[in-house]
Amino acid sequence: MSFLSFLRFKIQTYTSLPYVSLLRYQRRIANNNDFVILCYHRVRERTGIFYDNNISASSLEFRKQMLYINKHFNVISIDQLTEHSKGNSKLKPNSIMITFDDGYKDNAINAFPVLEELCMSAVVFVTTGYIDSDSIPWEDQVSYLFSKISAKKVEIEDKRVYPLETQDQKEKSIWHFCKKLNLFTPVKRNEVIRGLYDKYQIDEEEMHKAAHGISMGYMSRKDIRYWDDHGIVYGIHTVTHPCLTTLTEEKMYSEISESKRALEDILGKPVNAFAYPYGRKGDFNNATTQIVKNVGLRICMICEPGTNHLDCNYLGLKRISMDGDTNFELACHGILNFFDLFKEIRKLIELRRK
Repeated sequence: MSFLSFLRFKIQTYTSLPYVSLLRYQRRIANNNDFVILCYHRVRERTGIFYDNNISASSLEFRKQMLYINKHFNVISIDQLTEHSKGNSKLKPNSIMITFDDGYKDNAINAFPVLEELCMSAVVFVTTGYIDSDSIPWEDQVSYLFSKISAKKVEIEDKRVYPLETQDQKEKSIWHFCKKLNLFTPVKRNEVIRGLYDKYQIDEEEMHKAAHGISMGYMSRKDIRYWDDHGIVYGIHTVTHPCLTTLTEEKMYSEISESKRALEDILGKPVNAFAYPYGRKGDFNNATTQIVKNVGLRICMICEPGTNHLDCNYLGLKRISMDGDTNFELACHGILNFFDLFKEIRKLIELRRK
């Protein structure tokens, strides 16, 4: 058993015991105004063809997760968080926020009705350039291409080889290839993907037919306005979802400010929340932070895991990305590994001794 597998086993063991309930108790008696933010992407069934790593939960999994949160946690809205950031209000213990990135159509079909039924709020960060679009995200195109390529490997310009002989190799190659393309400008990335279509003679029209059959596209203006009236709050996620640090400052400003203007035009009201595309260290810097301040954004989120505290940076709020390797119950407490769990249990012991 590898070390990572051992840690995952330990996490599963501890979440099968009463420790999760004890963590909720610890946060309740500590009452320190900390809060956790979860980040979802797609909510739909896995296909094995498109980029399943971007699926946070199936429809059934999502419903079970929301029932759990609704029972055990205090779900906060963006307005509550904004007031909290100004020091005008305090949050209840076990506070949690639910967010979605990109604005996928499947969110409106599979996730938002569940939230409405349970009277739960959520924030959706929309990539405004894709509103009303059936375009297929580049990660899904890469996954489709790799699933259809009959060769035993893919090789690109830098001579990096991505093996495809087994399903496990394909999944790893797709993940590594997408990580590499994250660092490319959109123009360069599209050139590389177009080269794969041409080199391996993959039928792009067939891909679009398959994608259309499972609502792979993005929300429409009509979707956005409808769910705005039914409890969903919106923030921006740039126009085209680039890695902002690959752009000039002028282009960064355009991506952020134009996204804000476009969404405000649709909603007819101000938007003050933003999520950095990709949201990892290196995907944002001092220049991006200054730009979000200049355009009037008050709440900004990244995808670095952890719990947010009272004195946190509200222009760089931590979020836990929900994916196949994330333990849902522990994520609700801002915990991703055995060591974090151990630290929280120690806090609980110290509190009980006082």
